[in-house]
Amino acid sequence: MIGVIPAEVARAEDPRSKESTVSGDLATHELREEHELILEVLDLMAELASEDAGGFDASRLATHQPAFSEFLESFADRFHHAKEEALLFAHARPFLVHCNPIEQMLYEHALMRELRVAMDEAHRARDLAALTEACAELCQTLAQHIFKENHVLYPMVEQLLSDEARAALGEGYDEVRKRSGGPALRERFEAMRDALRDELG
Repeated sequence: MIGVIPAEVARAEDPRSKESTVSGDLATHELREEHELILEVLDLMAELASEDAGGFDASRLATHQPAFSEFLESFADRFHHAKEEALLFAHARPFLVHCNPIEQMLYEHALMRELRVAMDEAHRARDLAALTEACAELCQTLAQHIFKENHVLYPMVEQLLSDEARAALGEGYDEVRKRSGGPALRERFEAMRDALRDELG
C-alpha cells in the first residue's frame, strides 16, 4: 500500500535539517518541528496500513483510528495547518510574487481533511478495506505535502520575508500557543506516539 516510509520522503536530502545553521529561522522553525511529530505519527499509521508489513491485520489500524483521527484533526489541522493558513501564508503572500505555491498548499490541506473524513466514515462503517486505502493515501499525501513545504515553500519564505513580517509571525505564534495550549497539546500526542511505538515494537 505504502511504497515509501513517509518520514523518509519528507526528510530526504533536506538542506535545512536540524544540523543546519539556518534551521532556527523564526518564520518556519516552529512549523518544521511540528512536521517532525506529524511525520513520526504518519510512520506508525503507514506501518499499520501497509499490506507489506509482517502479520498485516487491518483491525489493528481500526483499533487506533480514533486516536489517529484526533491527532490529525486537533494537532495537524486545527493547530499546525491553522497556523500556516492564518499566519505564515498571510504574511508570505505579498513576498511570493512569482511561483507562489500557497494555493497548492491550501488545496492539499483541504484534500487531507477529506481523506481524514473518509477514514472516519470507513471506521464507522467497519469497512477495513476502505479504511486502509484512505489511511495509505493520506499518509502519502501528507508526507509529500510536508516535503514540498520543507523544501520549496519554507525556503522561499525564509529567503524573502522581511524582518517586520518575521517579528509579526513570532508574535502570532506566541498568541496561538497561549490560546490553544500548544505545549500541552504536543505533549499529549507525543505520549500517544510513544505508547504506540512501544506497542508496535
